[in-house]
Amino acid sequence: MKVLVEQKVFPCNLFLYFSAFTVNLITFSSGASYVWSSPAIPRLNGQIDPENNPLKYNITPQEESWIASCLPLAAAISAFLSGYLSDRIGRKNTLLLSGIPPIIAYIFLTFANETYYIYIGRFLCGLSAGTGLTIIPIYIGEIAQSNNRGFLGCLLVFFLALGGLYIYFISPIVSLQMLSALNIIIPIIFLVLFGLFVPESPYYYVIKNRIDLAEKSLLKFRYNNKEIVSKELPIIIKDVQASFSRKVTFKDVLKEEAVRKGVIVSIGLMVFQQWSGINAVFFYMQSIFEDTKVGLTSDTCVIIAGMIQFLTSVFTLPTVDKFGRRILLLASAIGNALSLFVGGVYLYLKENTAVDVSRLNLLPFITINVFVLTYTVGMGPVSFTMIGELFPPHVKSLAATVNIFACLVSMFLVTNIFPYMKESLGLGLSFISLAVICCASTVFIYFKVPETKGKRLEEIQDVLLSKKSQPIYESPNSDFEK
Repeated sequence: MKVLVEQKVFPCNLFLYFSAFTVNLITFSSGASYVWSSPAIPRLNGQIDPENNPLKYNITPQEESWIASCLPLAAAISAFLSGYLSDRIGRKNTLLLSGIPPIIAYIFLTFANETYYIYIGRFLCGLSAGTGLTIIPIYIGEIAQSNNRGFLGCLLVFFLALGGLYIYFISPIVSLQMLSALNIIIPIIFLVLFGLFVPESPYYYVIKNRIDLAEKSLLKFRYNNKEIVSKELPIIIKDVQASFSRKVTFKDVLKEEAVRKGVIVSIGLMVFQQWSGINAVFFYMQSIFEDTKVGLTSDTCVIIAGMIQFLTSVFTLPTVDKFGRRILLLASAIGNALSLFVGGVYLYLKENTAVDVSRLNLLPFITINVFVLTYTVGMGPVSFTMIGELFPPHVKSLAATVNIFACLVSMFLVTNIFPYMKESLGLGLSFISLAVICCASTVFIYFKVPETKGKRLEEIQDVLLSKKSQPIYESPNSDFEK
């Protein structure tokens, strides 16, 4: 606890925050890529502005499904490749490689006049997104300090939200081709800033036995404070040496009880995160608002939803280290379930009964935005933050790869299946089905997910091995009681 307290009295390291913001520019690009399908699909299927459809024909529901879902499919593939690459060529070089596919992708999407060009572009965007989701939590976890790890970890969801908001704001005022062309800019800025100014992770240098470079890297991330580095570098060396004393396979990982429990917790969070339906909502949001006829234009609705996600992610950044992980996750899961259930019941009554619900026509708009808000408070950012917290260095890359793969496969399945659910069950029963899954996630979080706020790796491993039940909430000062 002494080191943790001492870190708080040193000046804020602006370079550490600059590095975290810079690496998340690729997350911004991924956030834009995720929601690109929201304004694109209604323009490609003729719901909106049919005379300016770049394909000159309306896409089918099956094509809609693949335009949305081929991105997470590619991301799942790249998650495995990037985990391997990050241990071979480094975290930084792997992330730099992730900046190239979106540039090529948006060239394809800018000039696409056939559906298969859109598939290619979306697939390339997915390669970048999967790499970022896998490696950025590792990189941030390795450069952050205990007292700012939660804040910096949550930047990933903040930048995803910011990228989505960017798309929602500009899509009503530019053509689909211009929307794609503008998305080329951010990956180029990322390659320049991250490539020229931000160093490799000190952990990776220690893994490669380049202690001199590890020290230089850590000094930059620690405000050039040699006192902190003199204490922290030996700990990093000791952790890495202990962790990499043997080669590790996934089978070996599952033999360690604490790591095995960490895998169950983290994969559970990833799967429940996606099966809440968040990306089904985001990928098809504009089409959903077109279908529900809420009394506002779909462009206005998605801008408001994007603003709510962005502002909530700003609020979440300081609260994750103040209130802890469990309370935010539980509040998020309960809020997700309630909002989806209420919206689903309204839509079911509207679609399948003679009940007059016309006076409540804004209810789908309200419940979707409550869903976006509650998801962004907990299930979105905290699930990713915990990937970097639950595992020791020798399994971190492998565990992150497996977790992001589970997340992206779930995302692919949900986004691919959702149009068929909507067609066969109706939007109301589809939302109710997702609400049931959110209820299950609440039970899982309550019984399985530990509190990691302010804890060092050794303490987190002890908590995973403990048979004691976890408190729902730990006071903000609990980390310093000792």
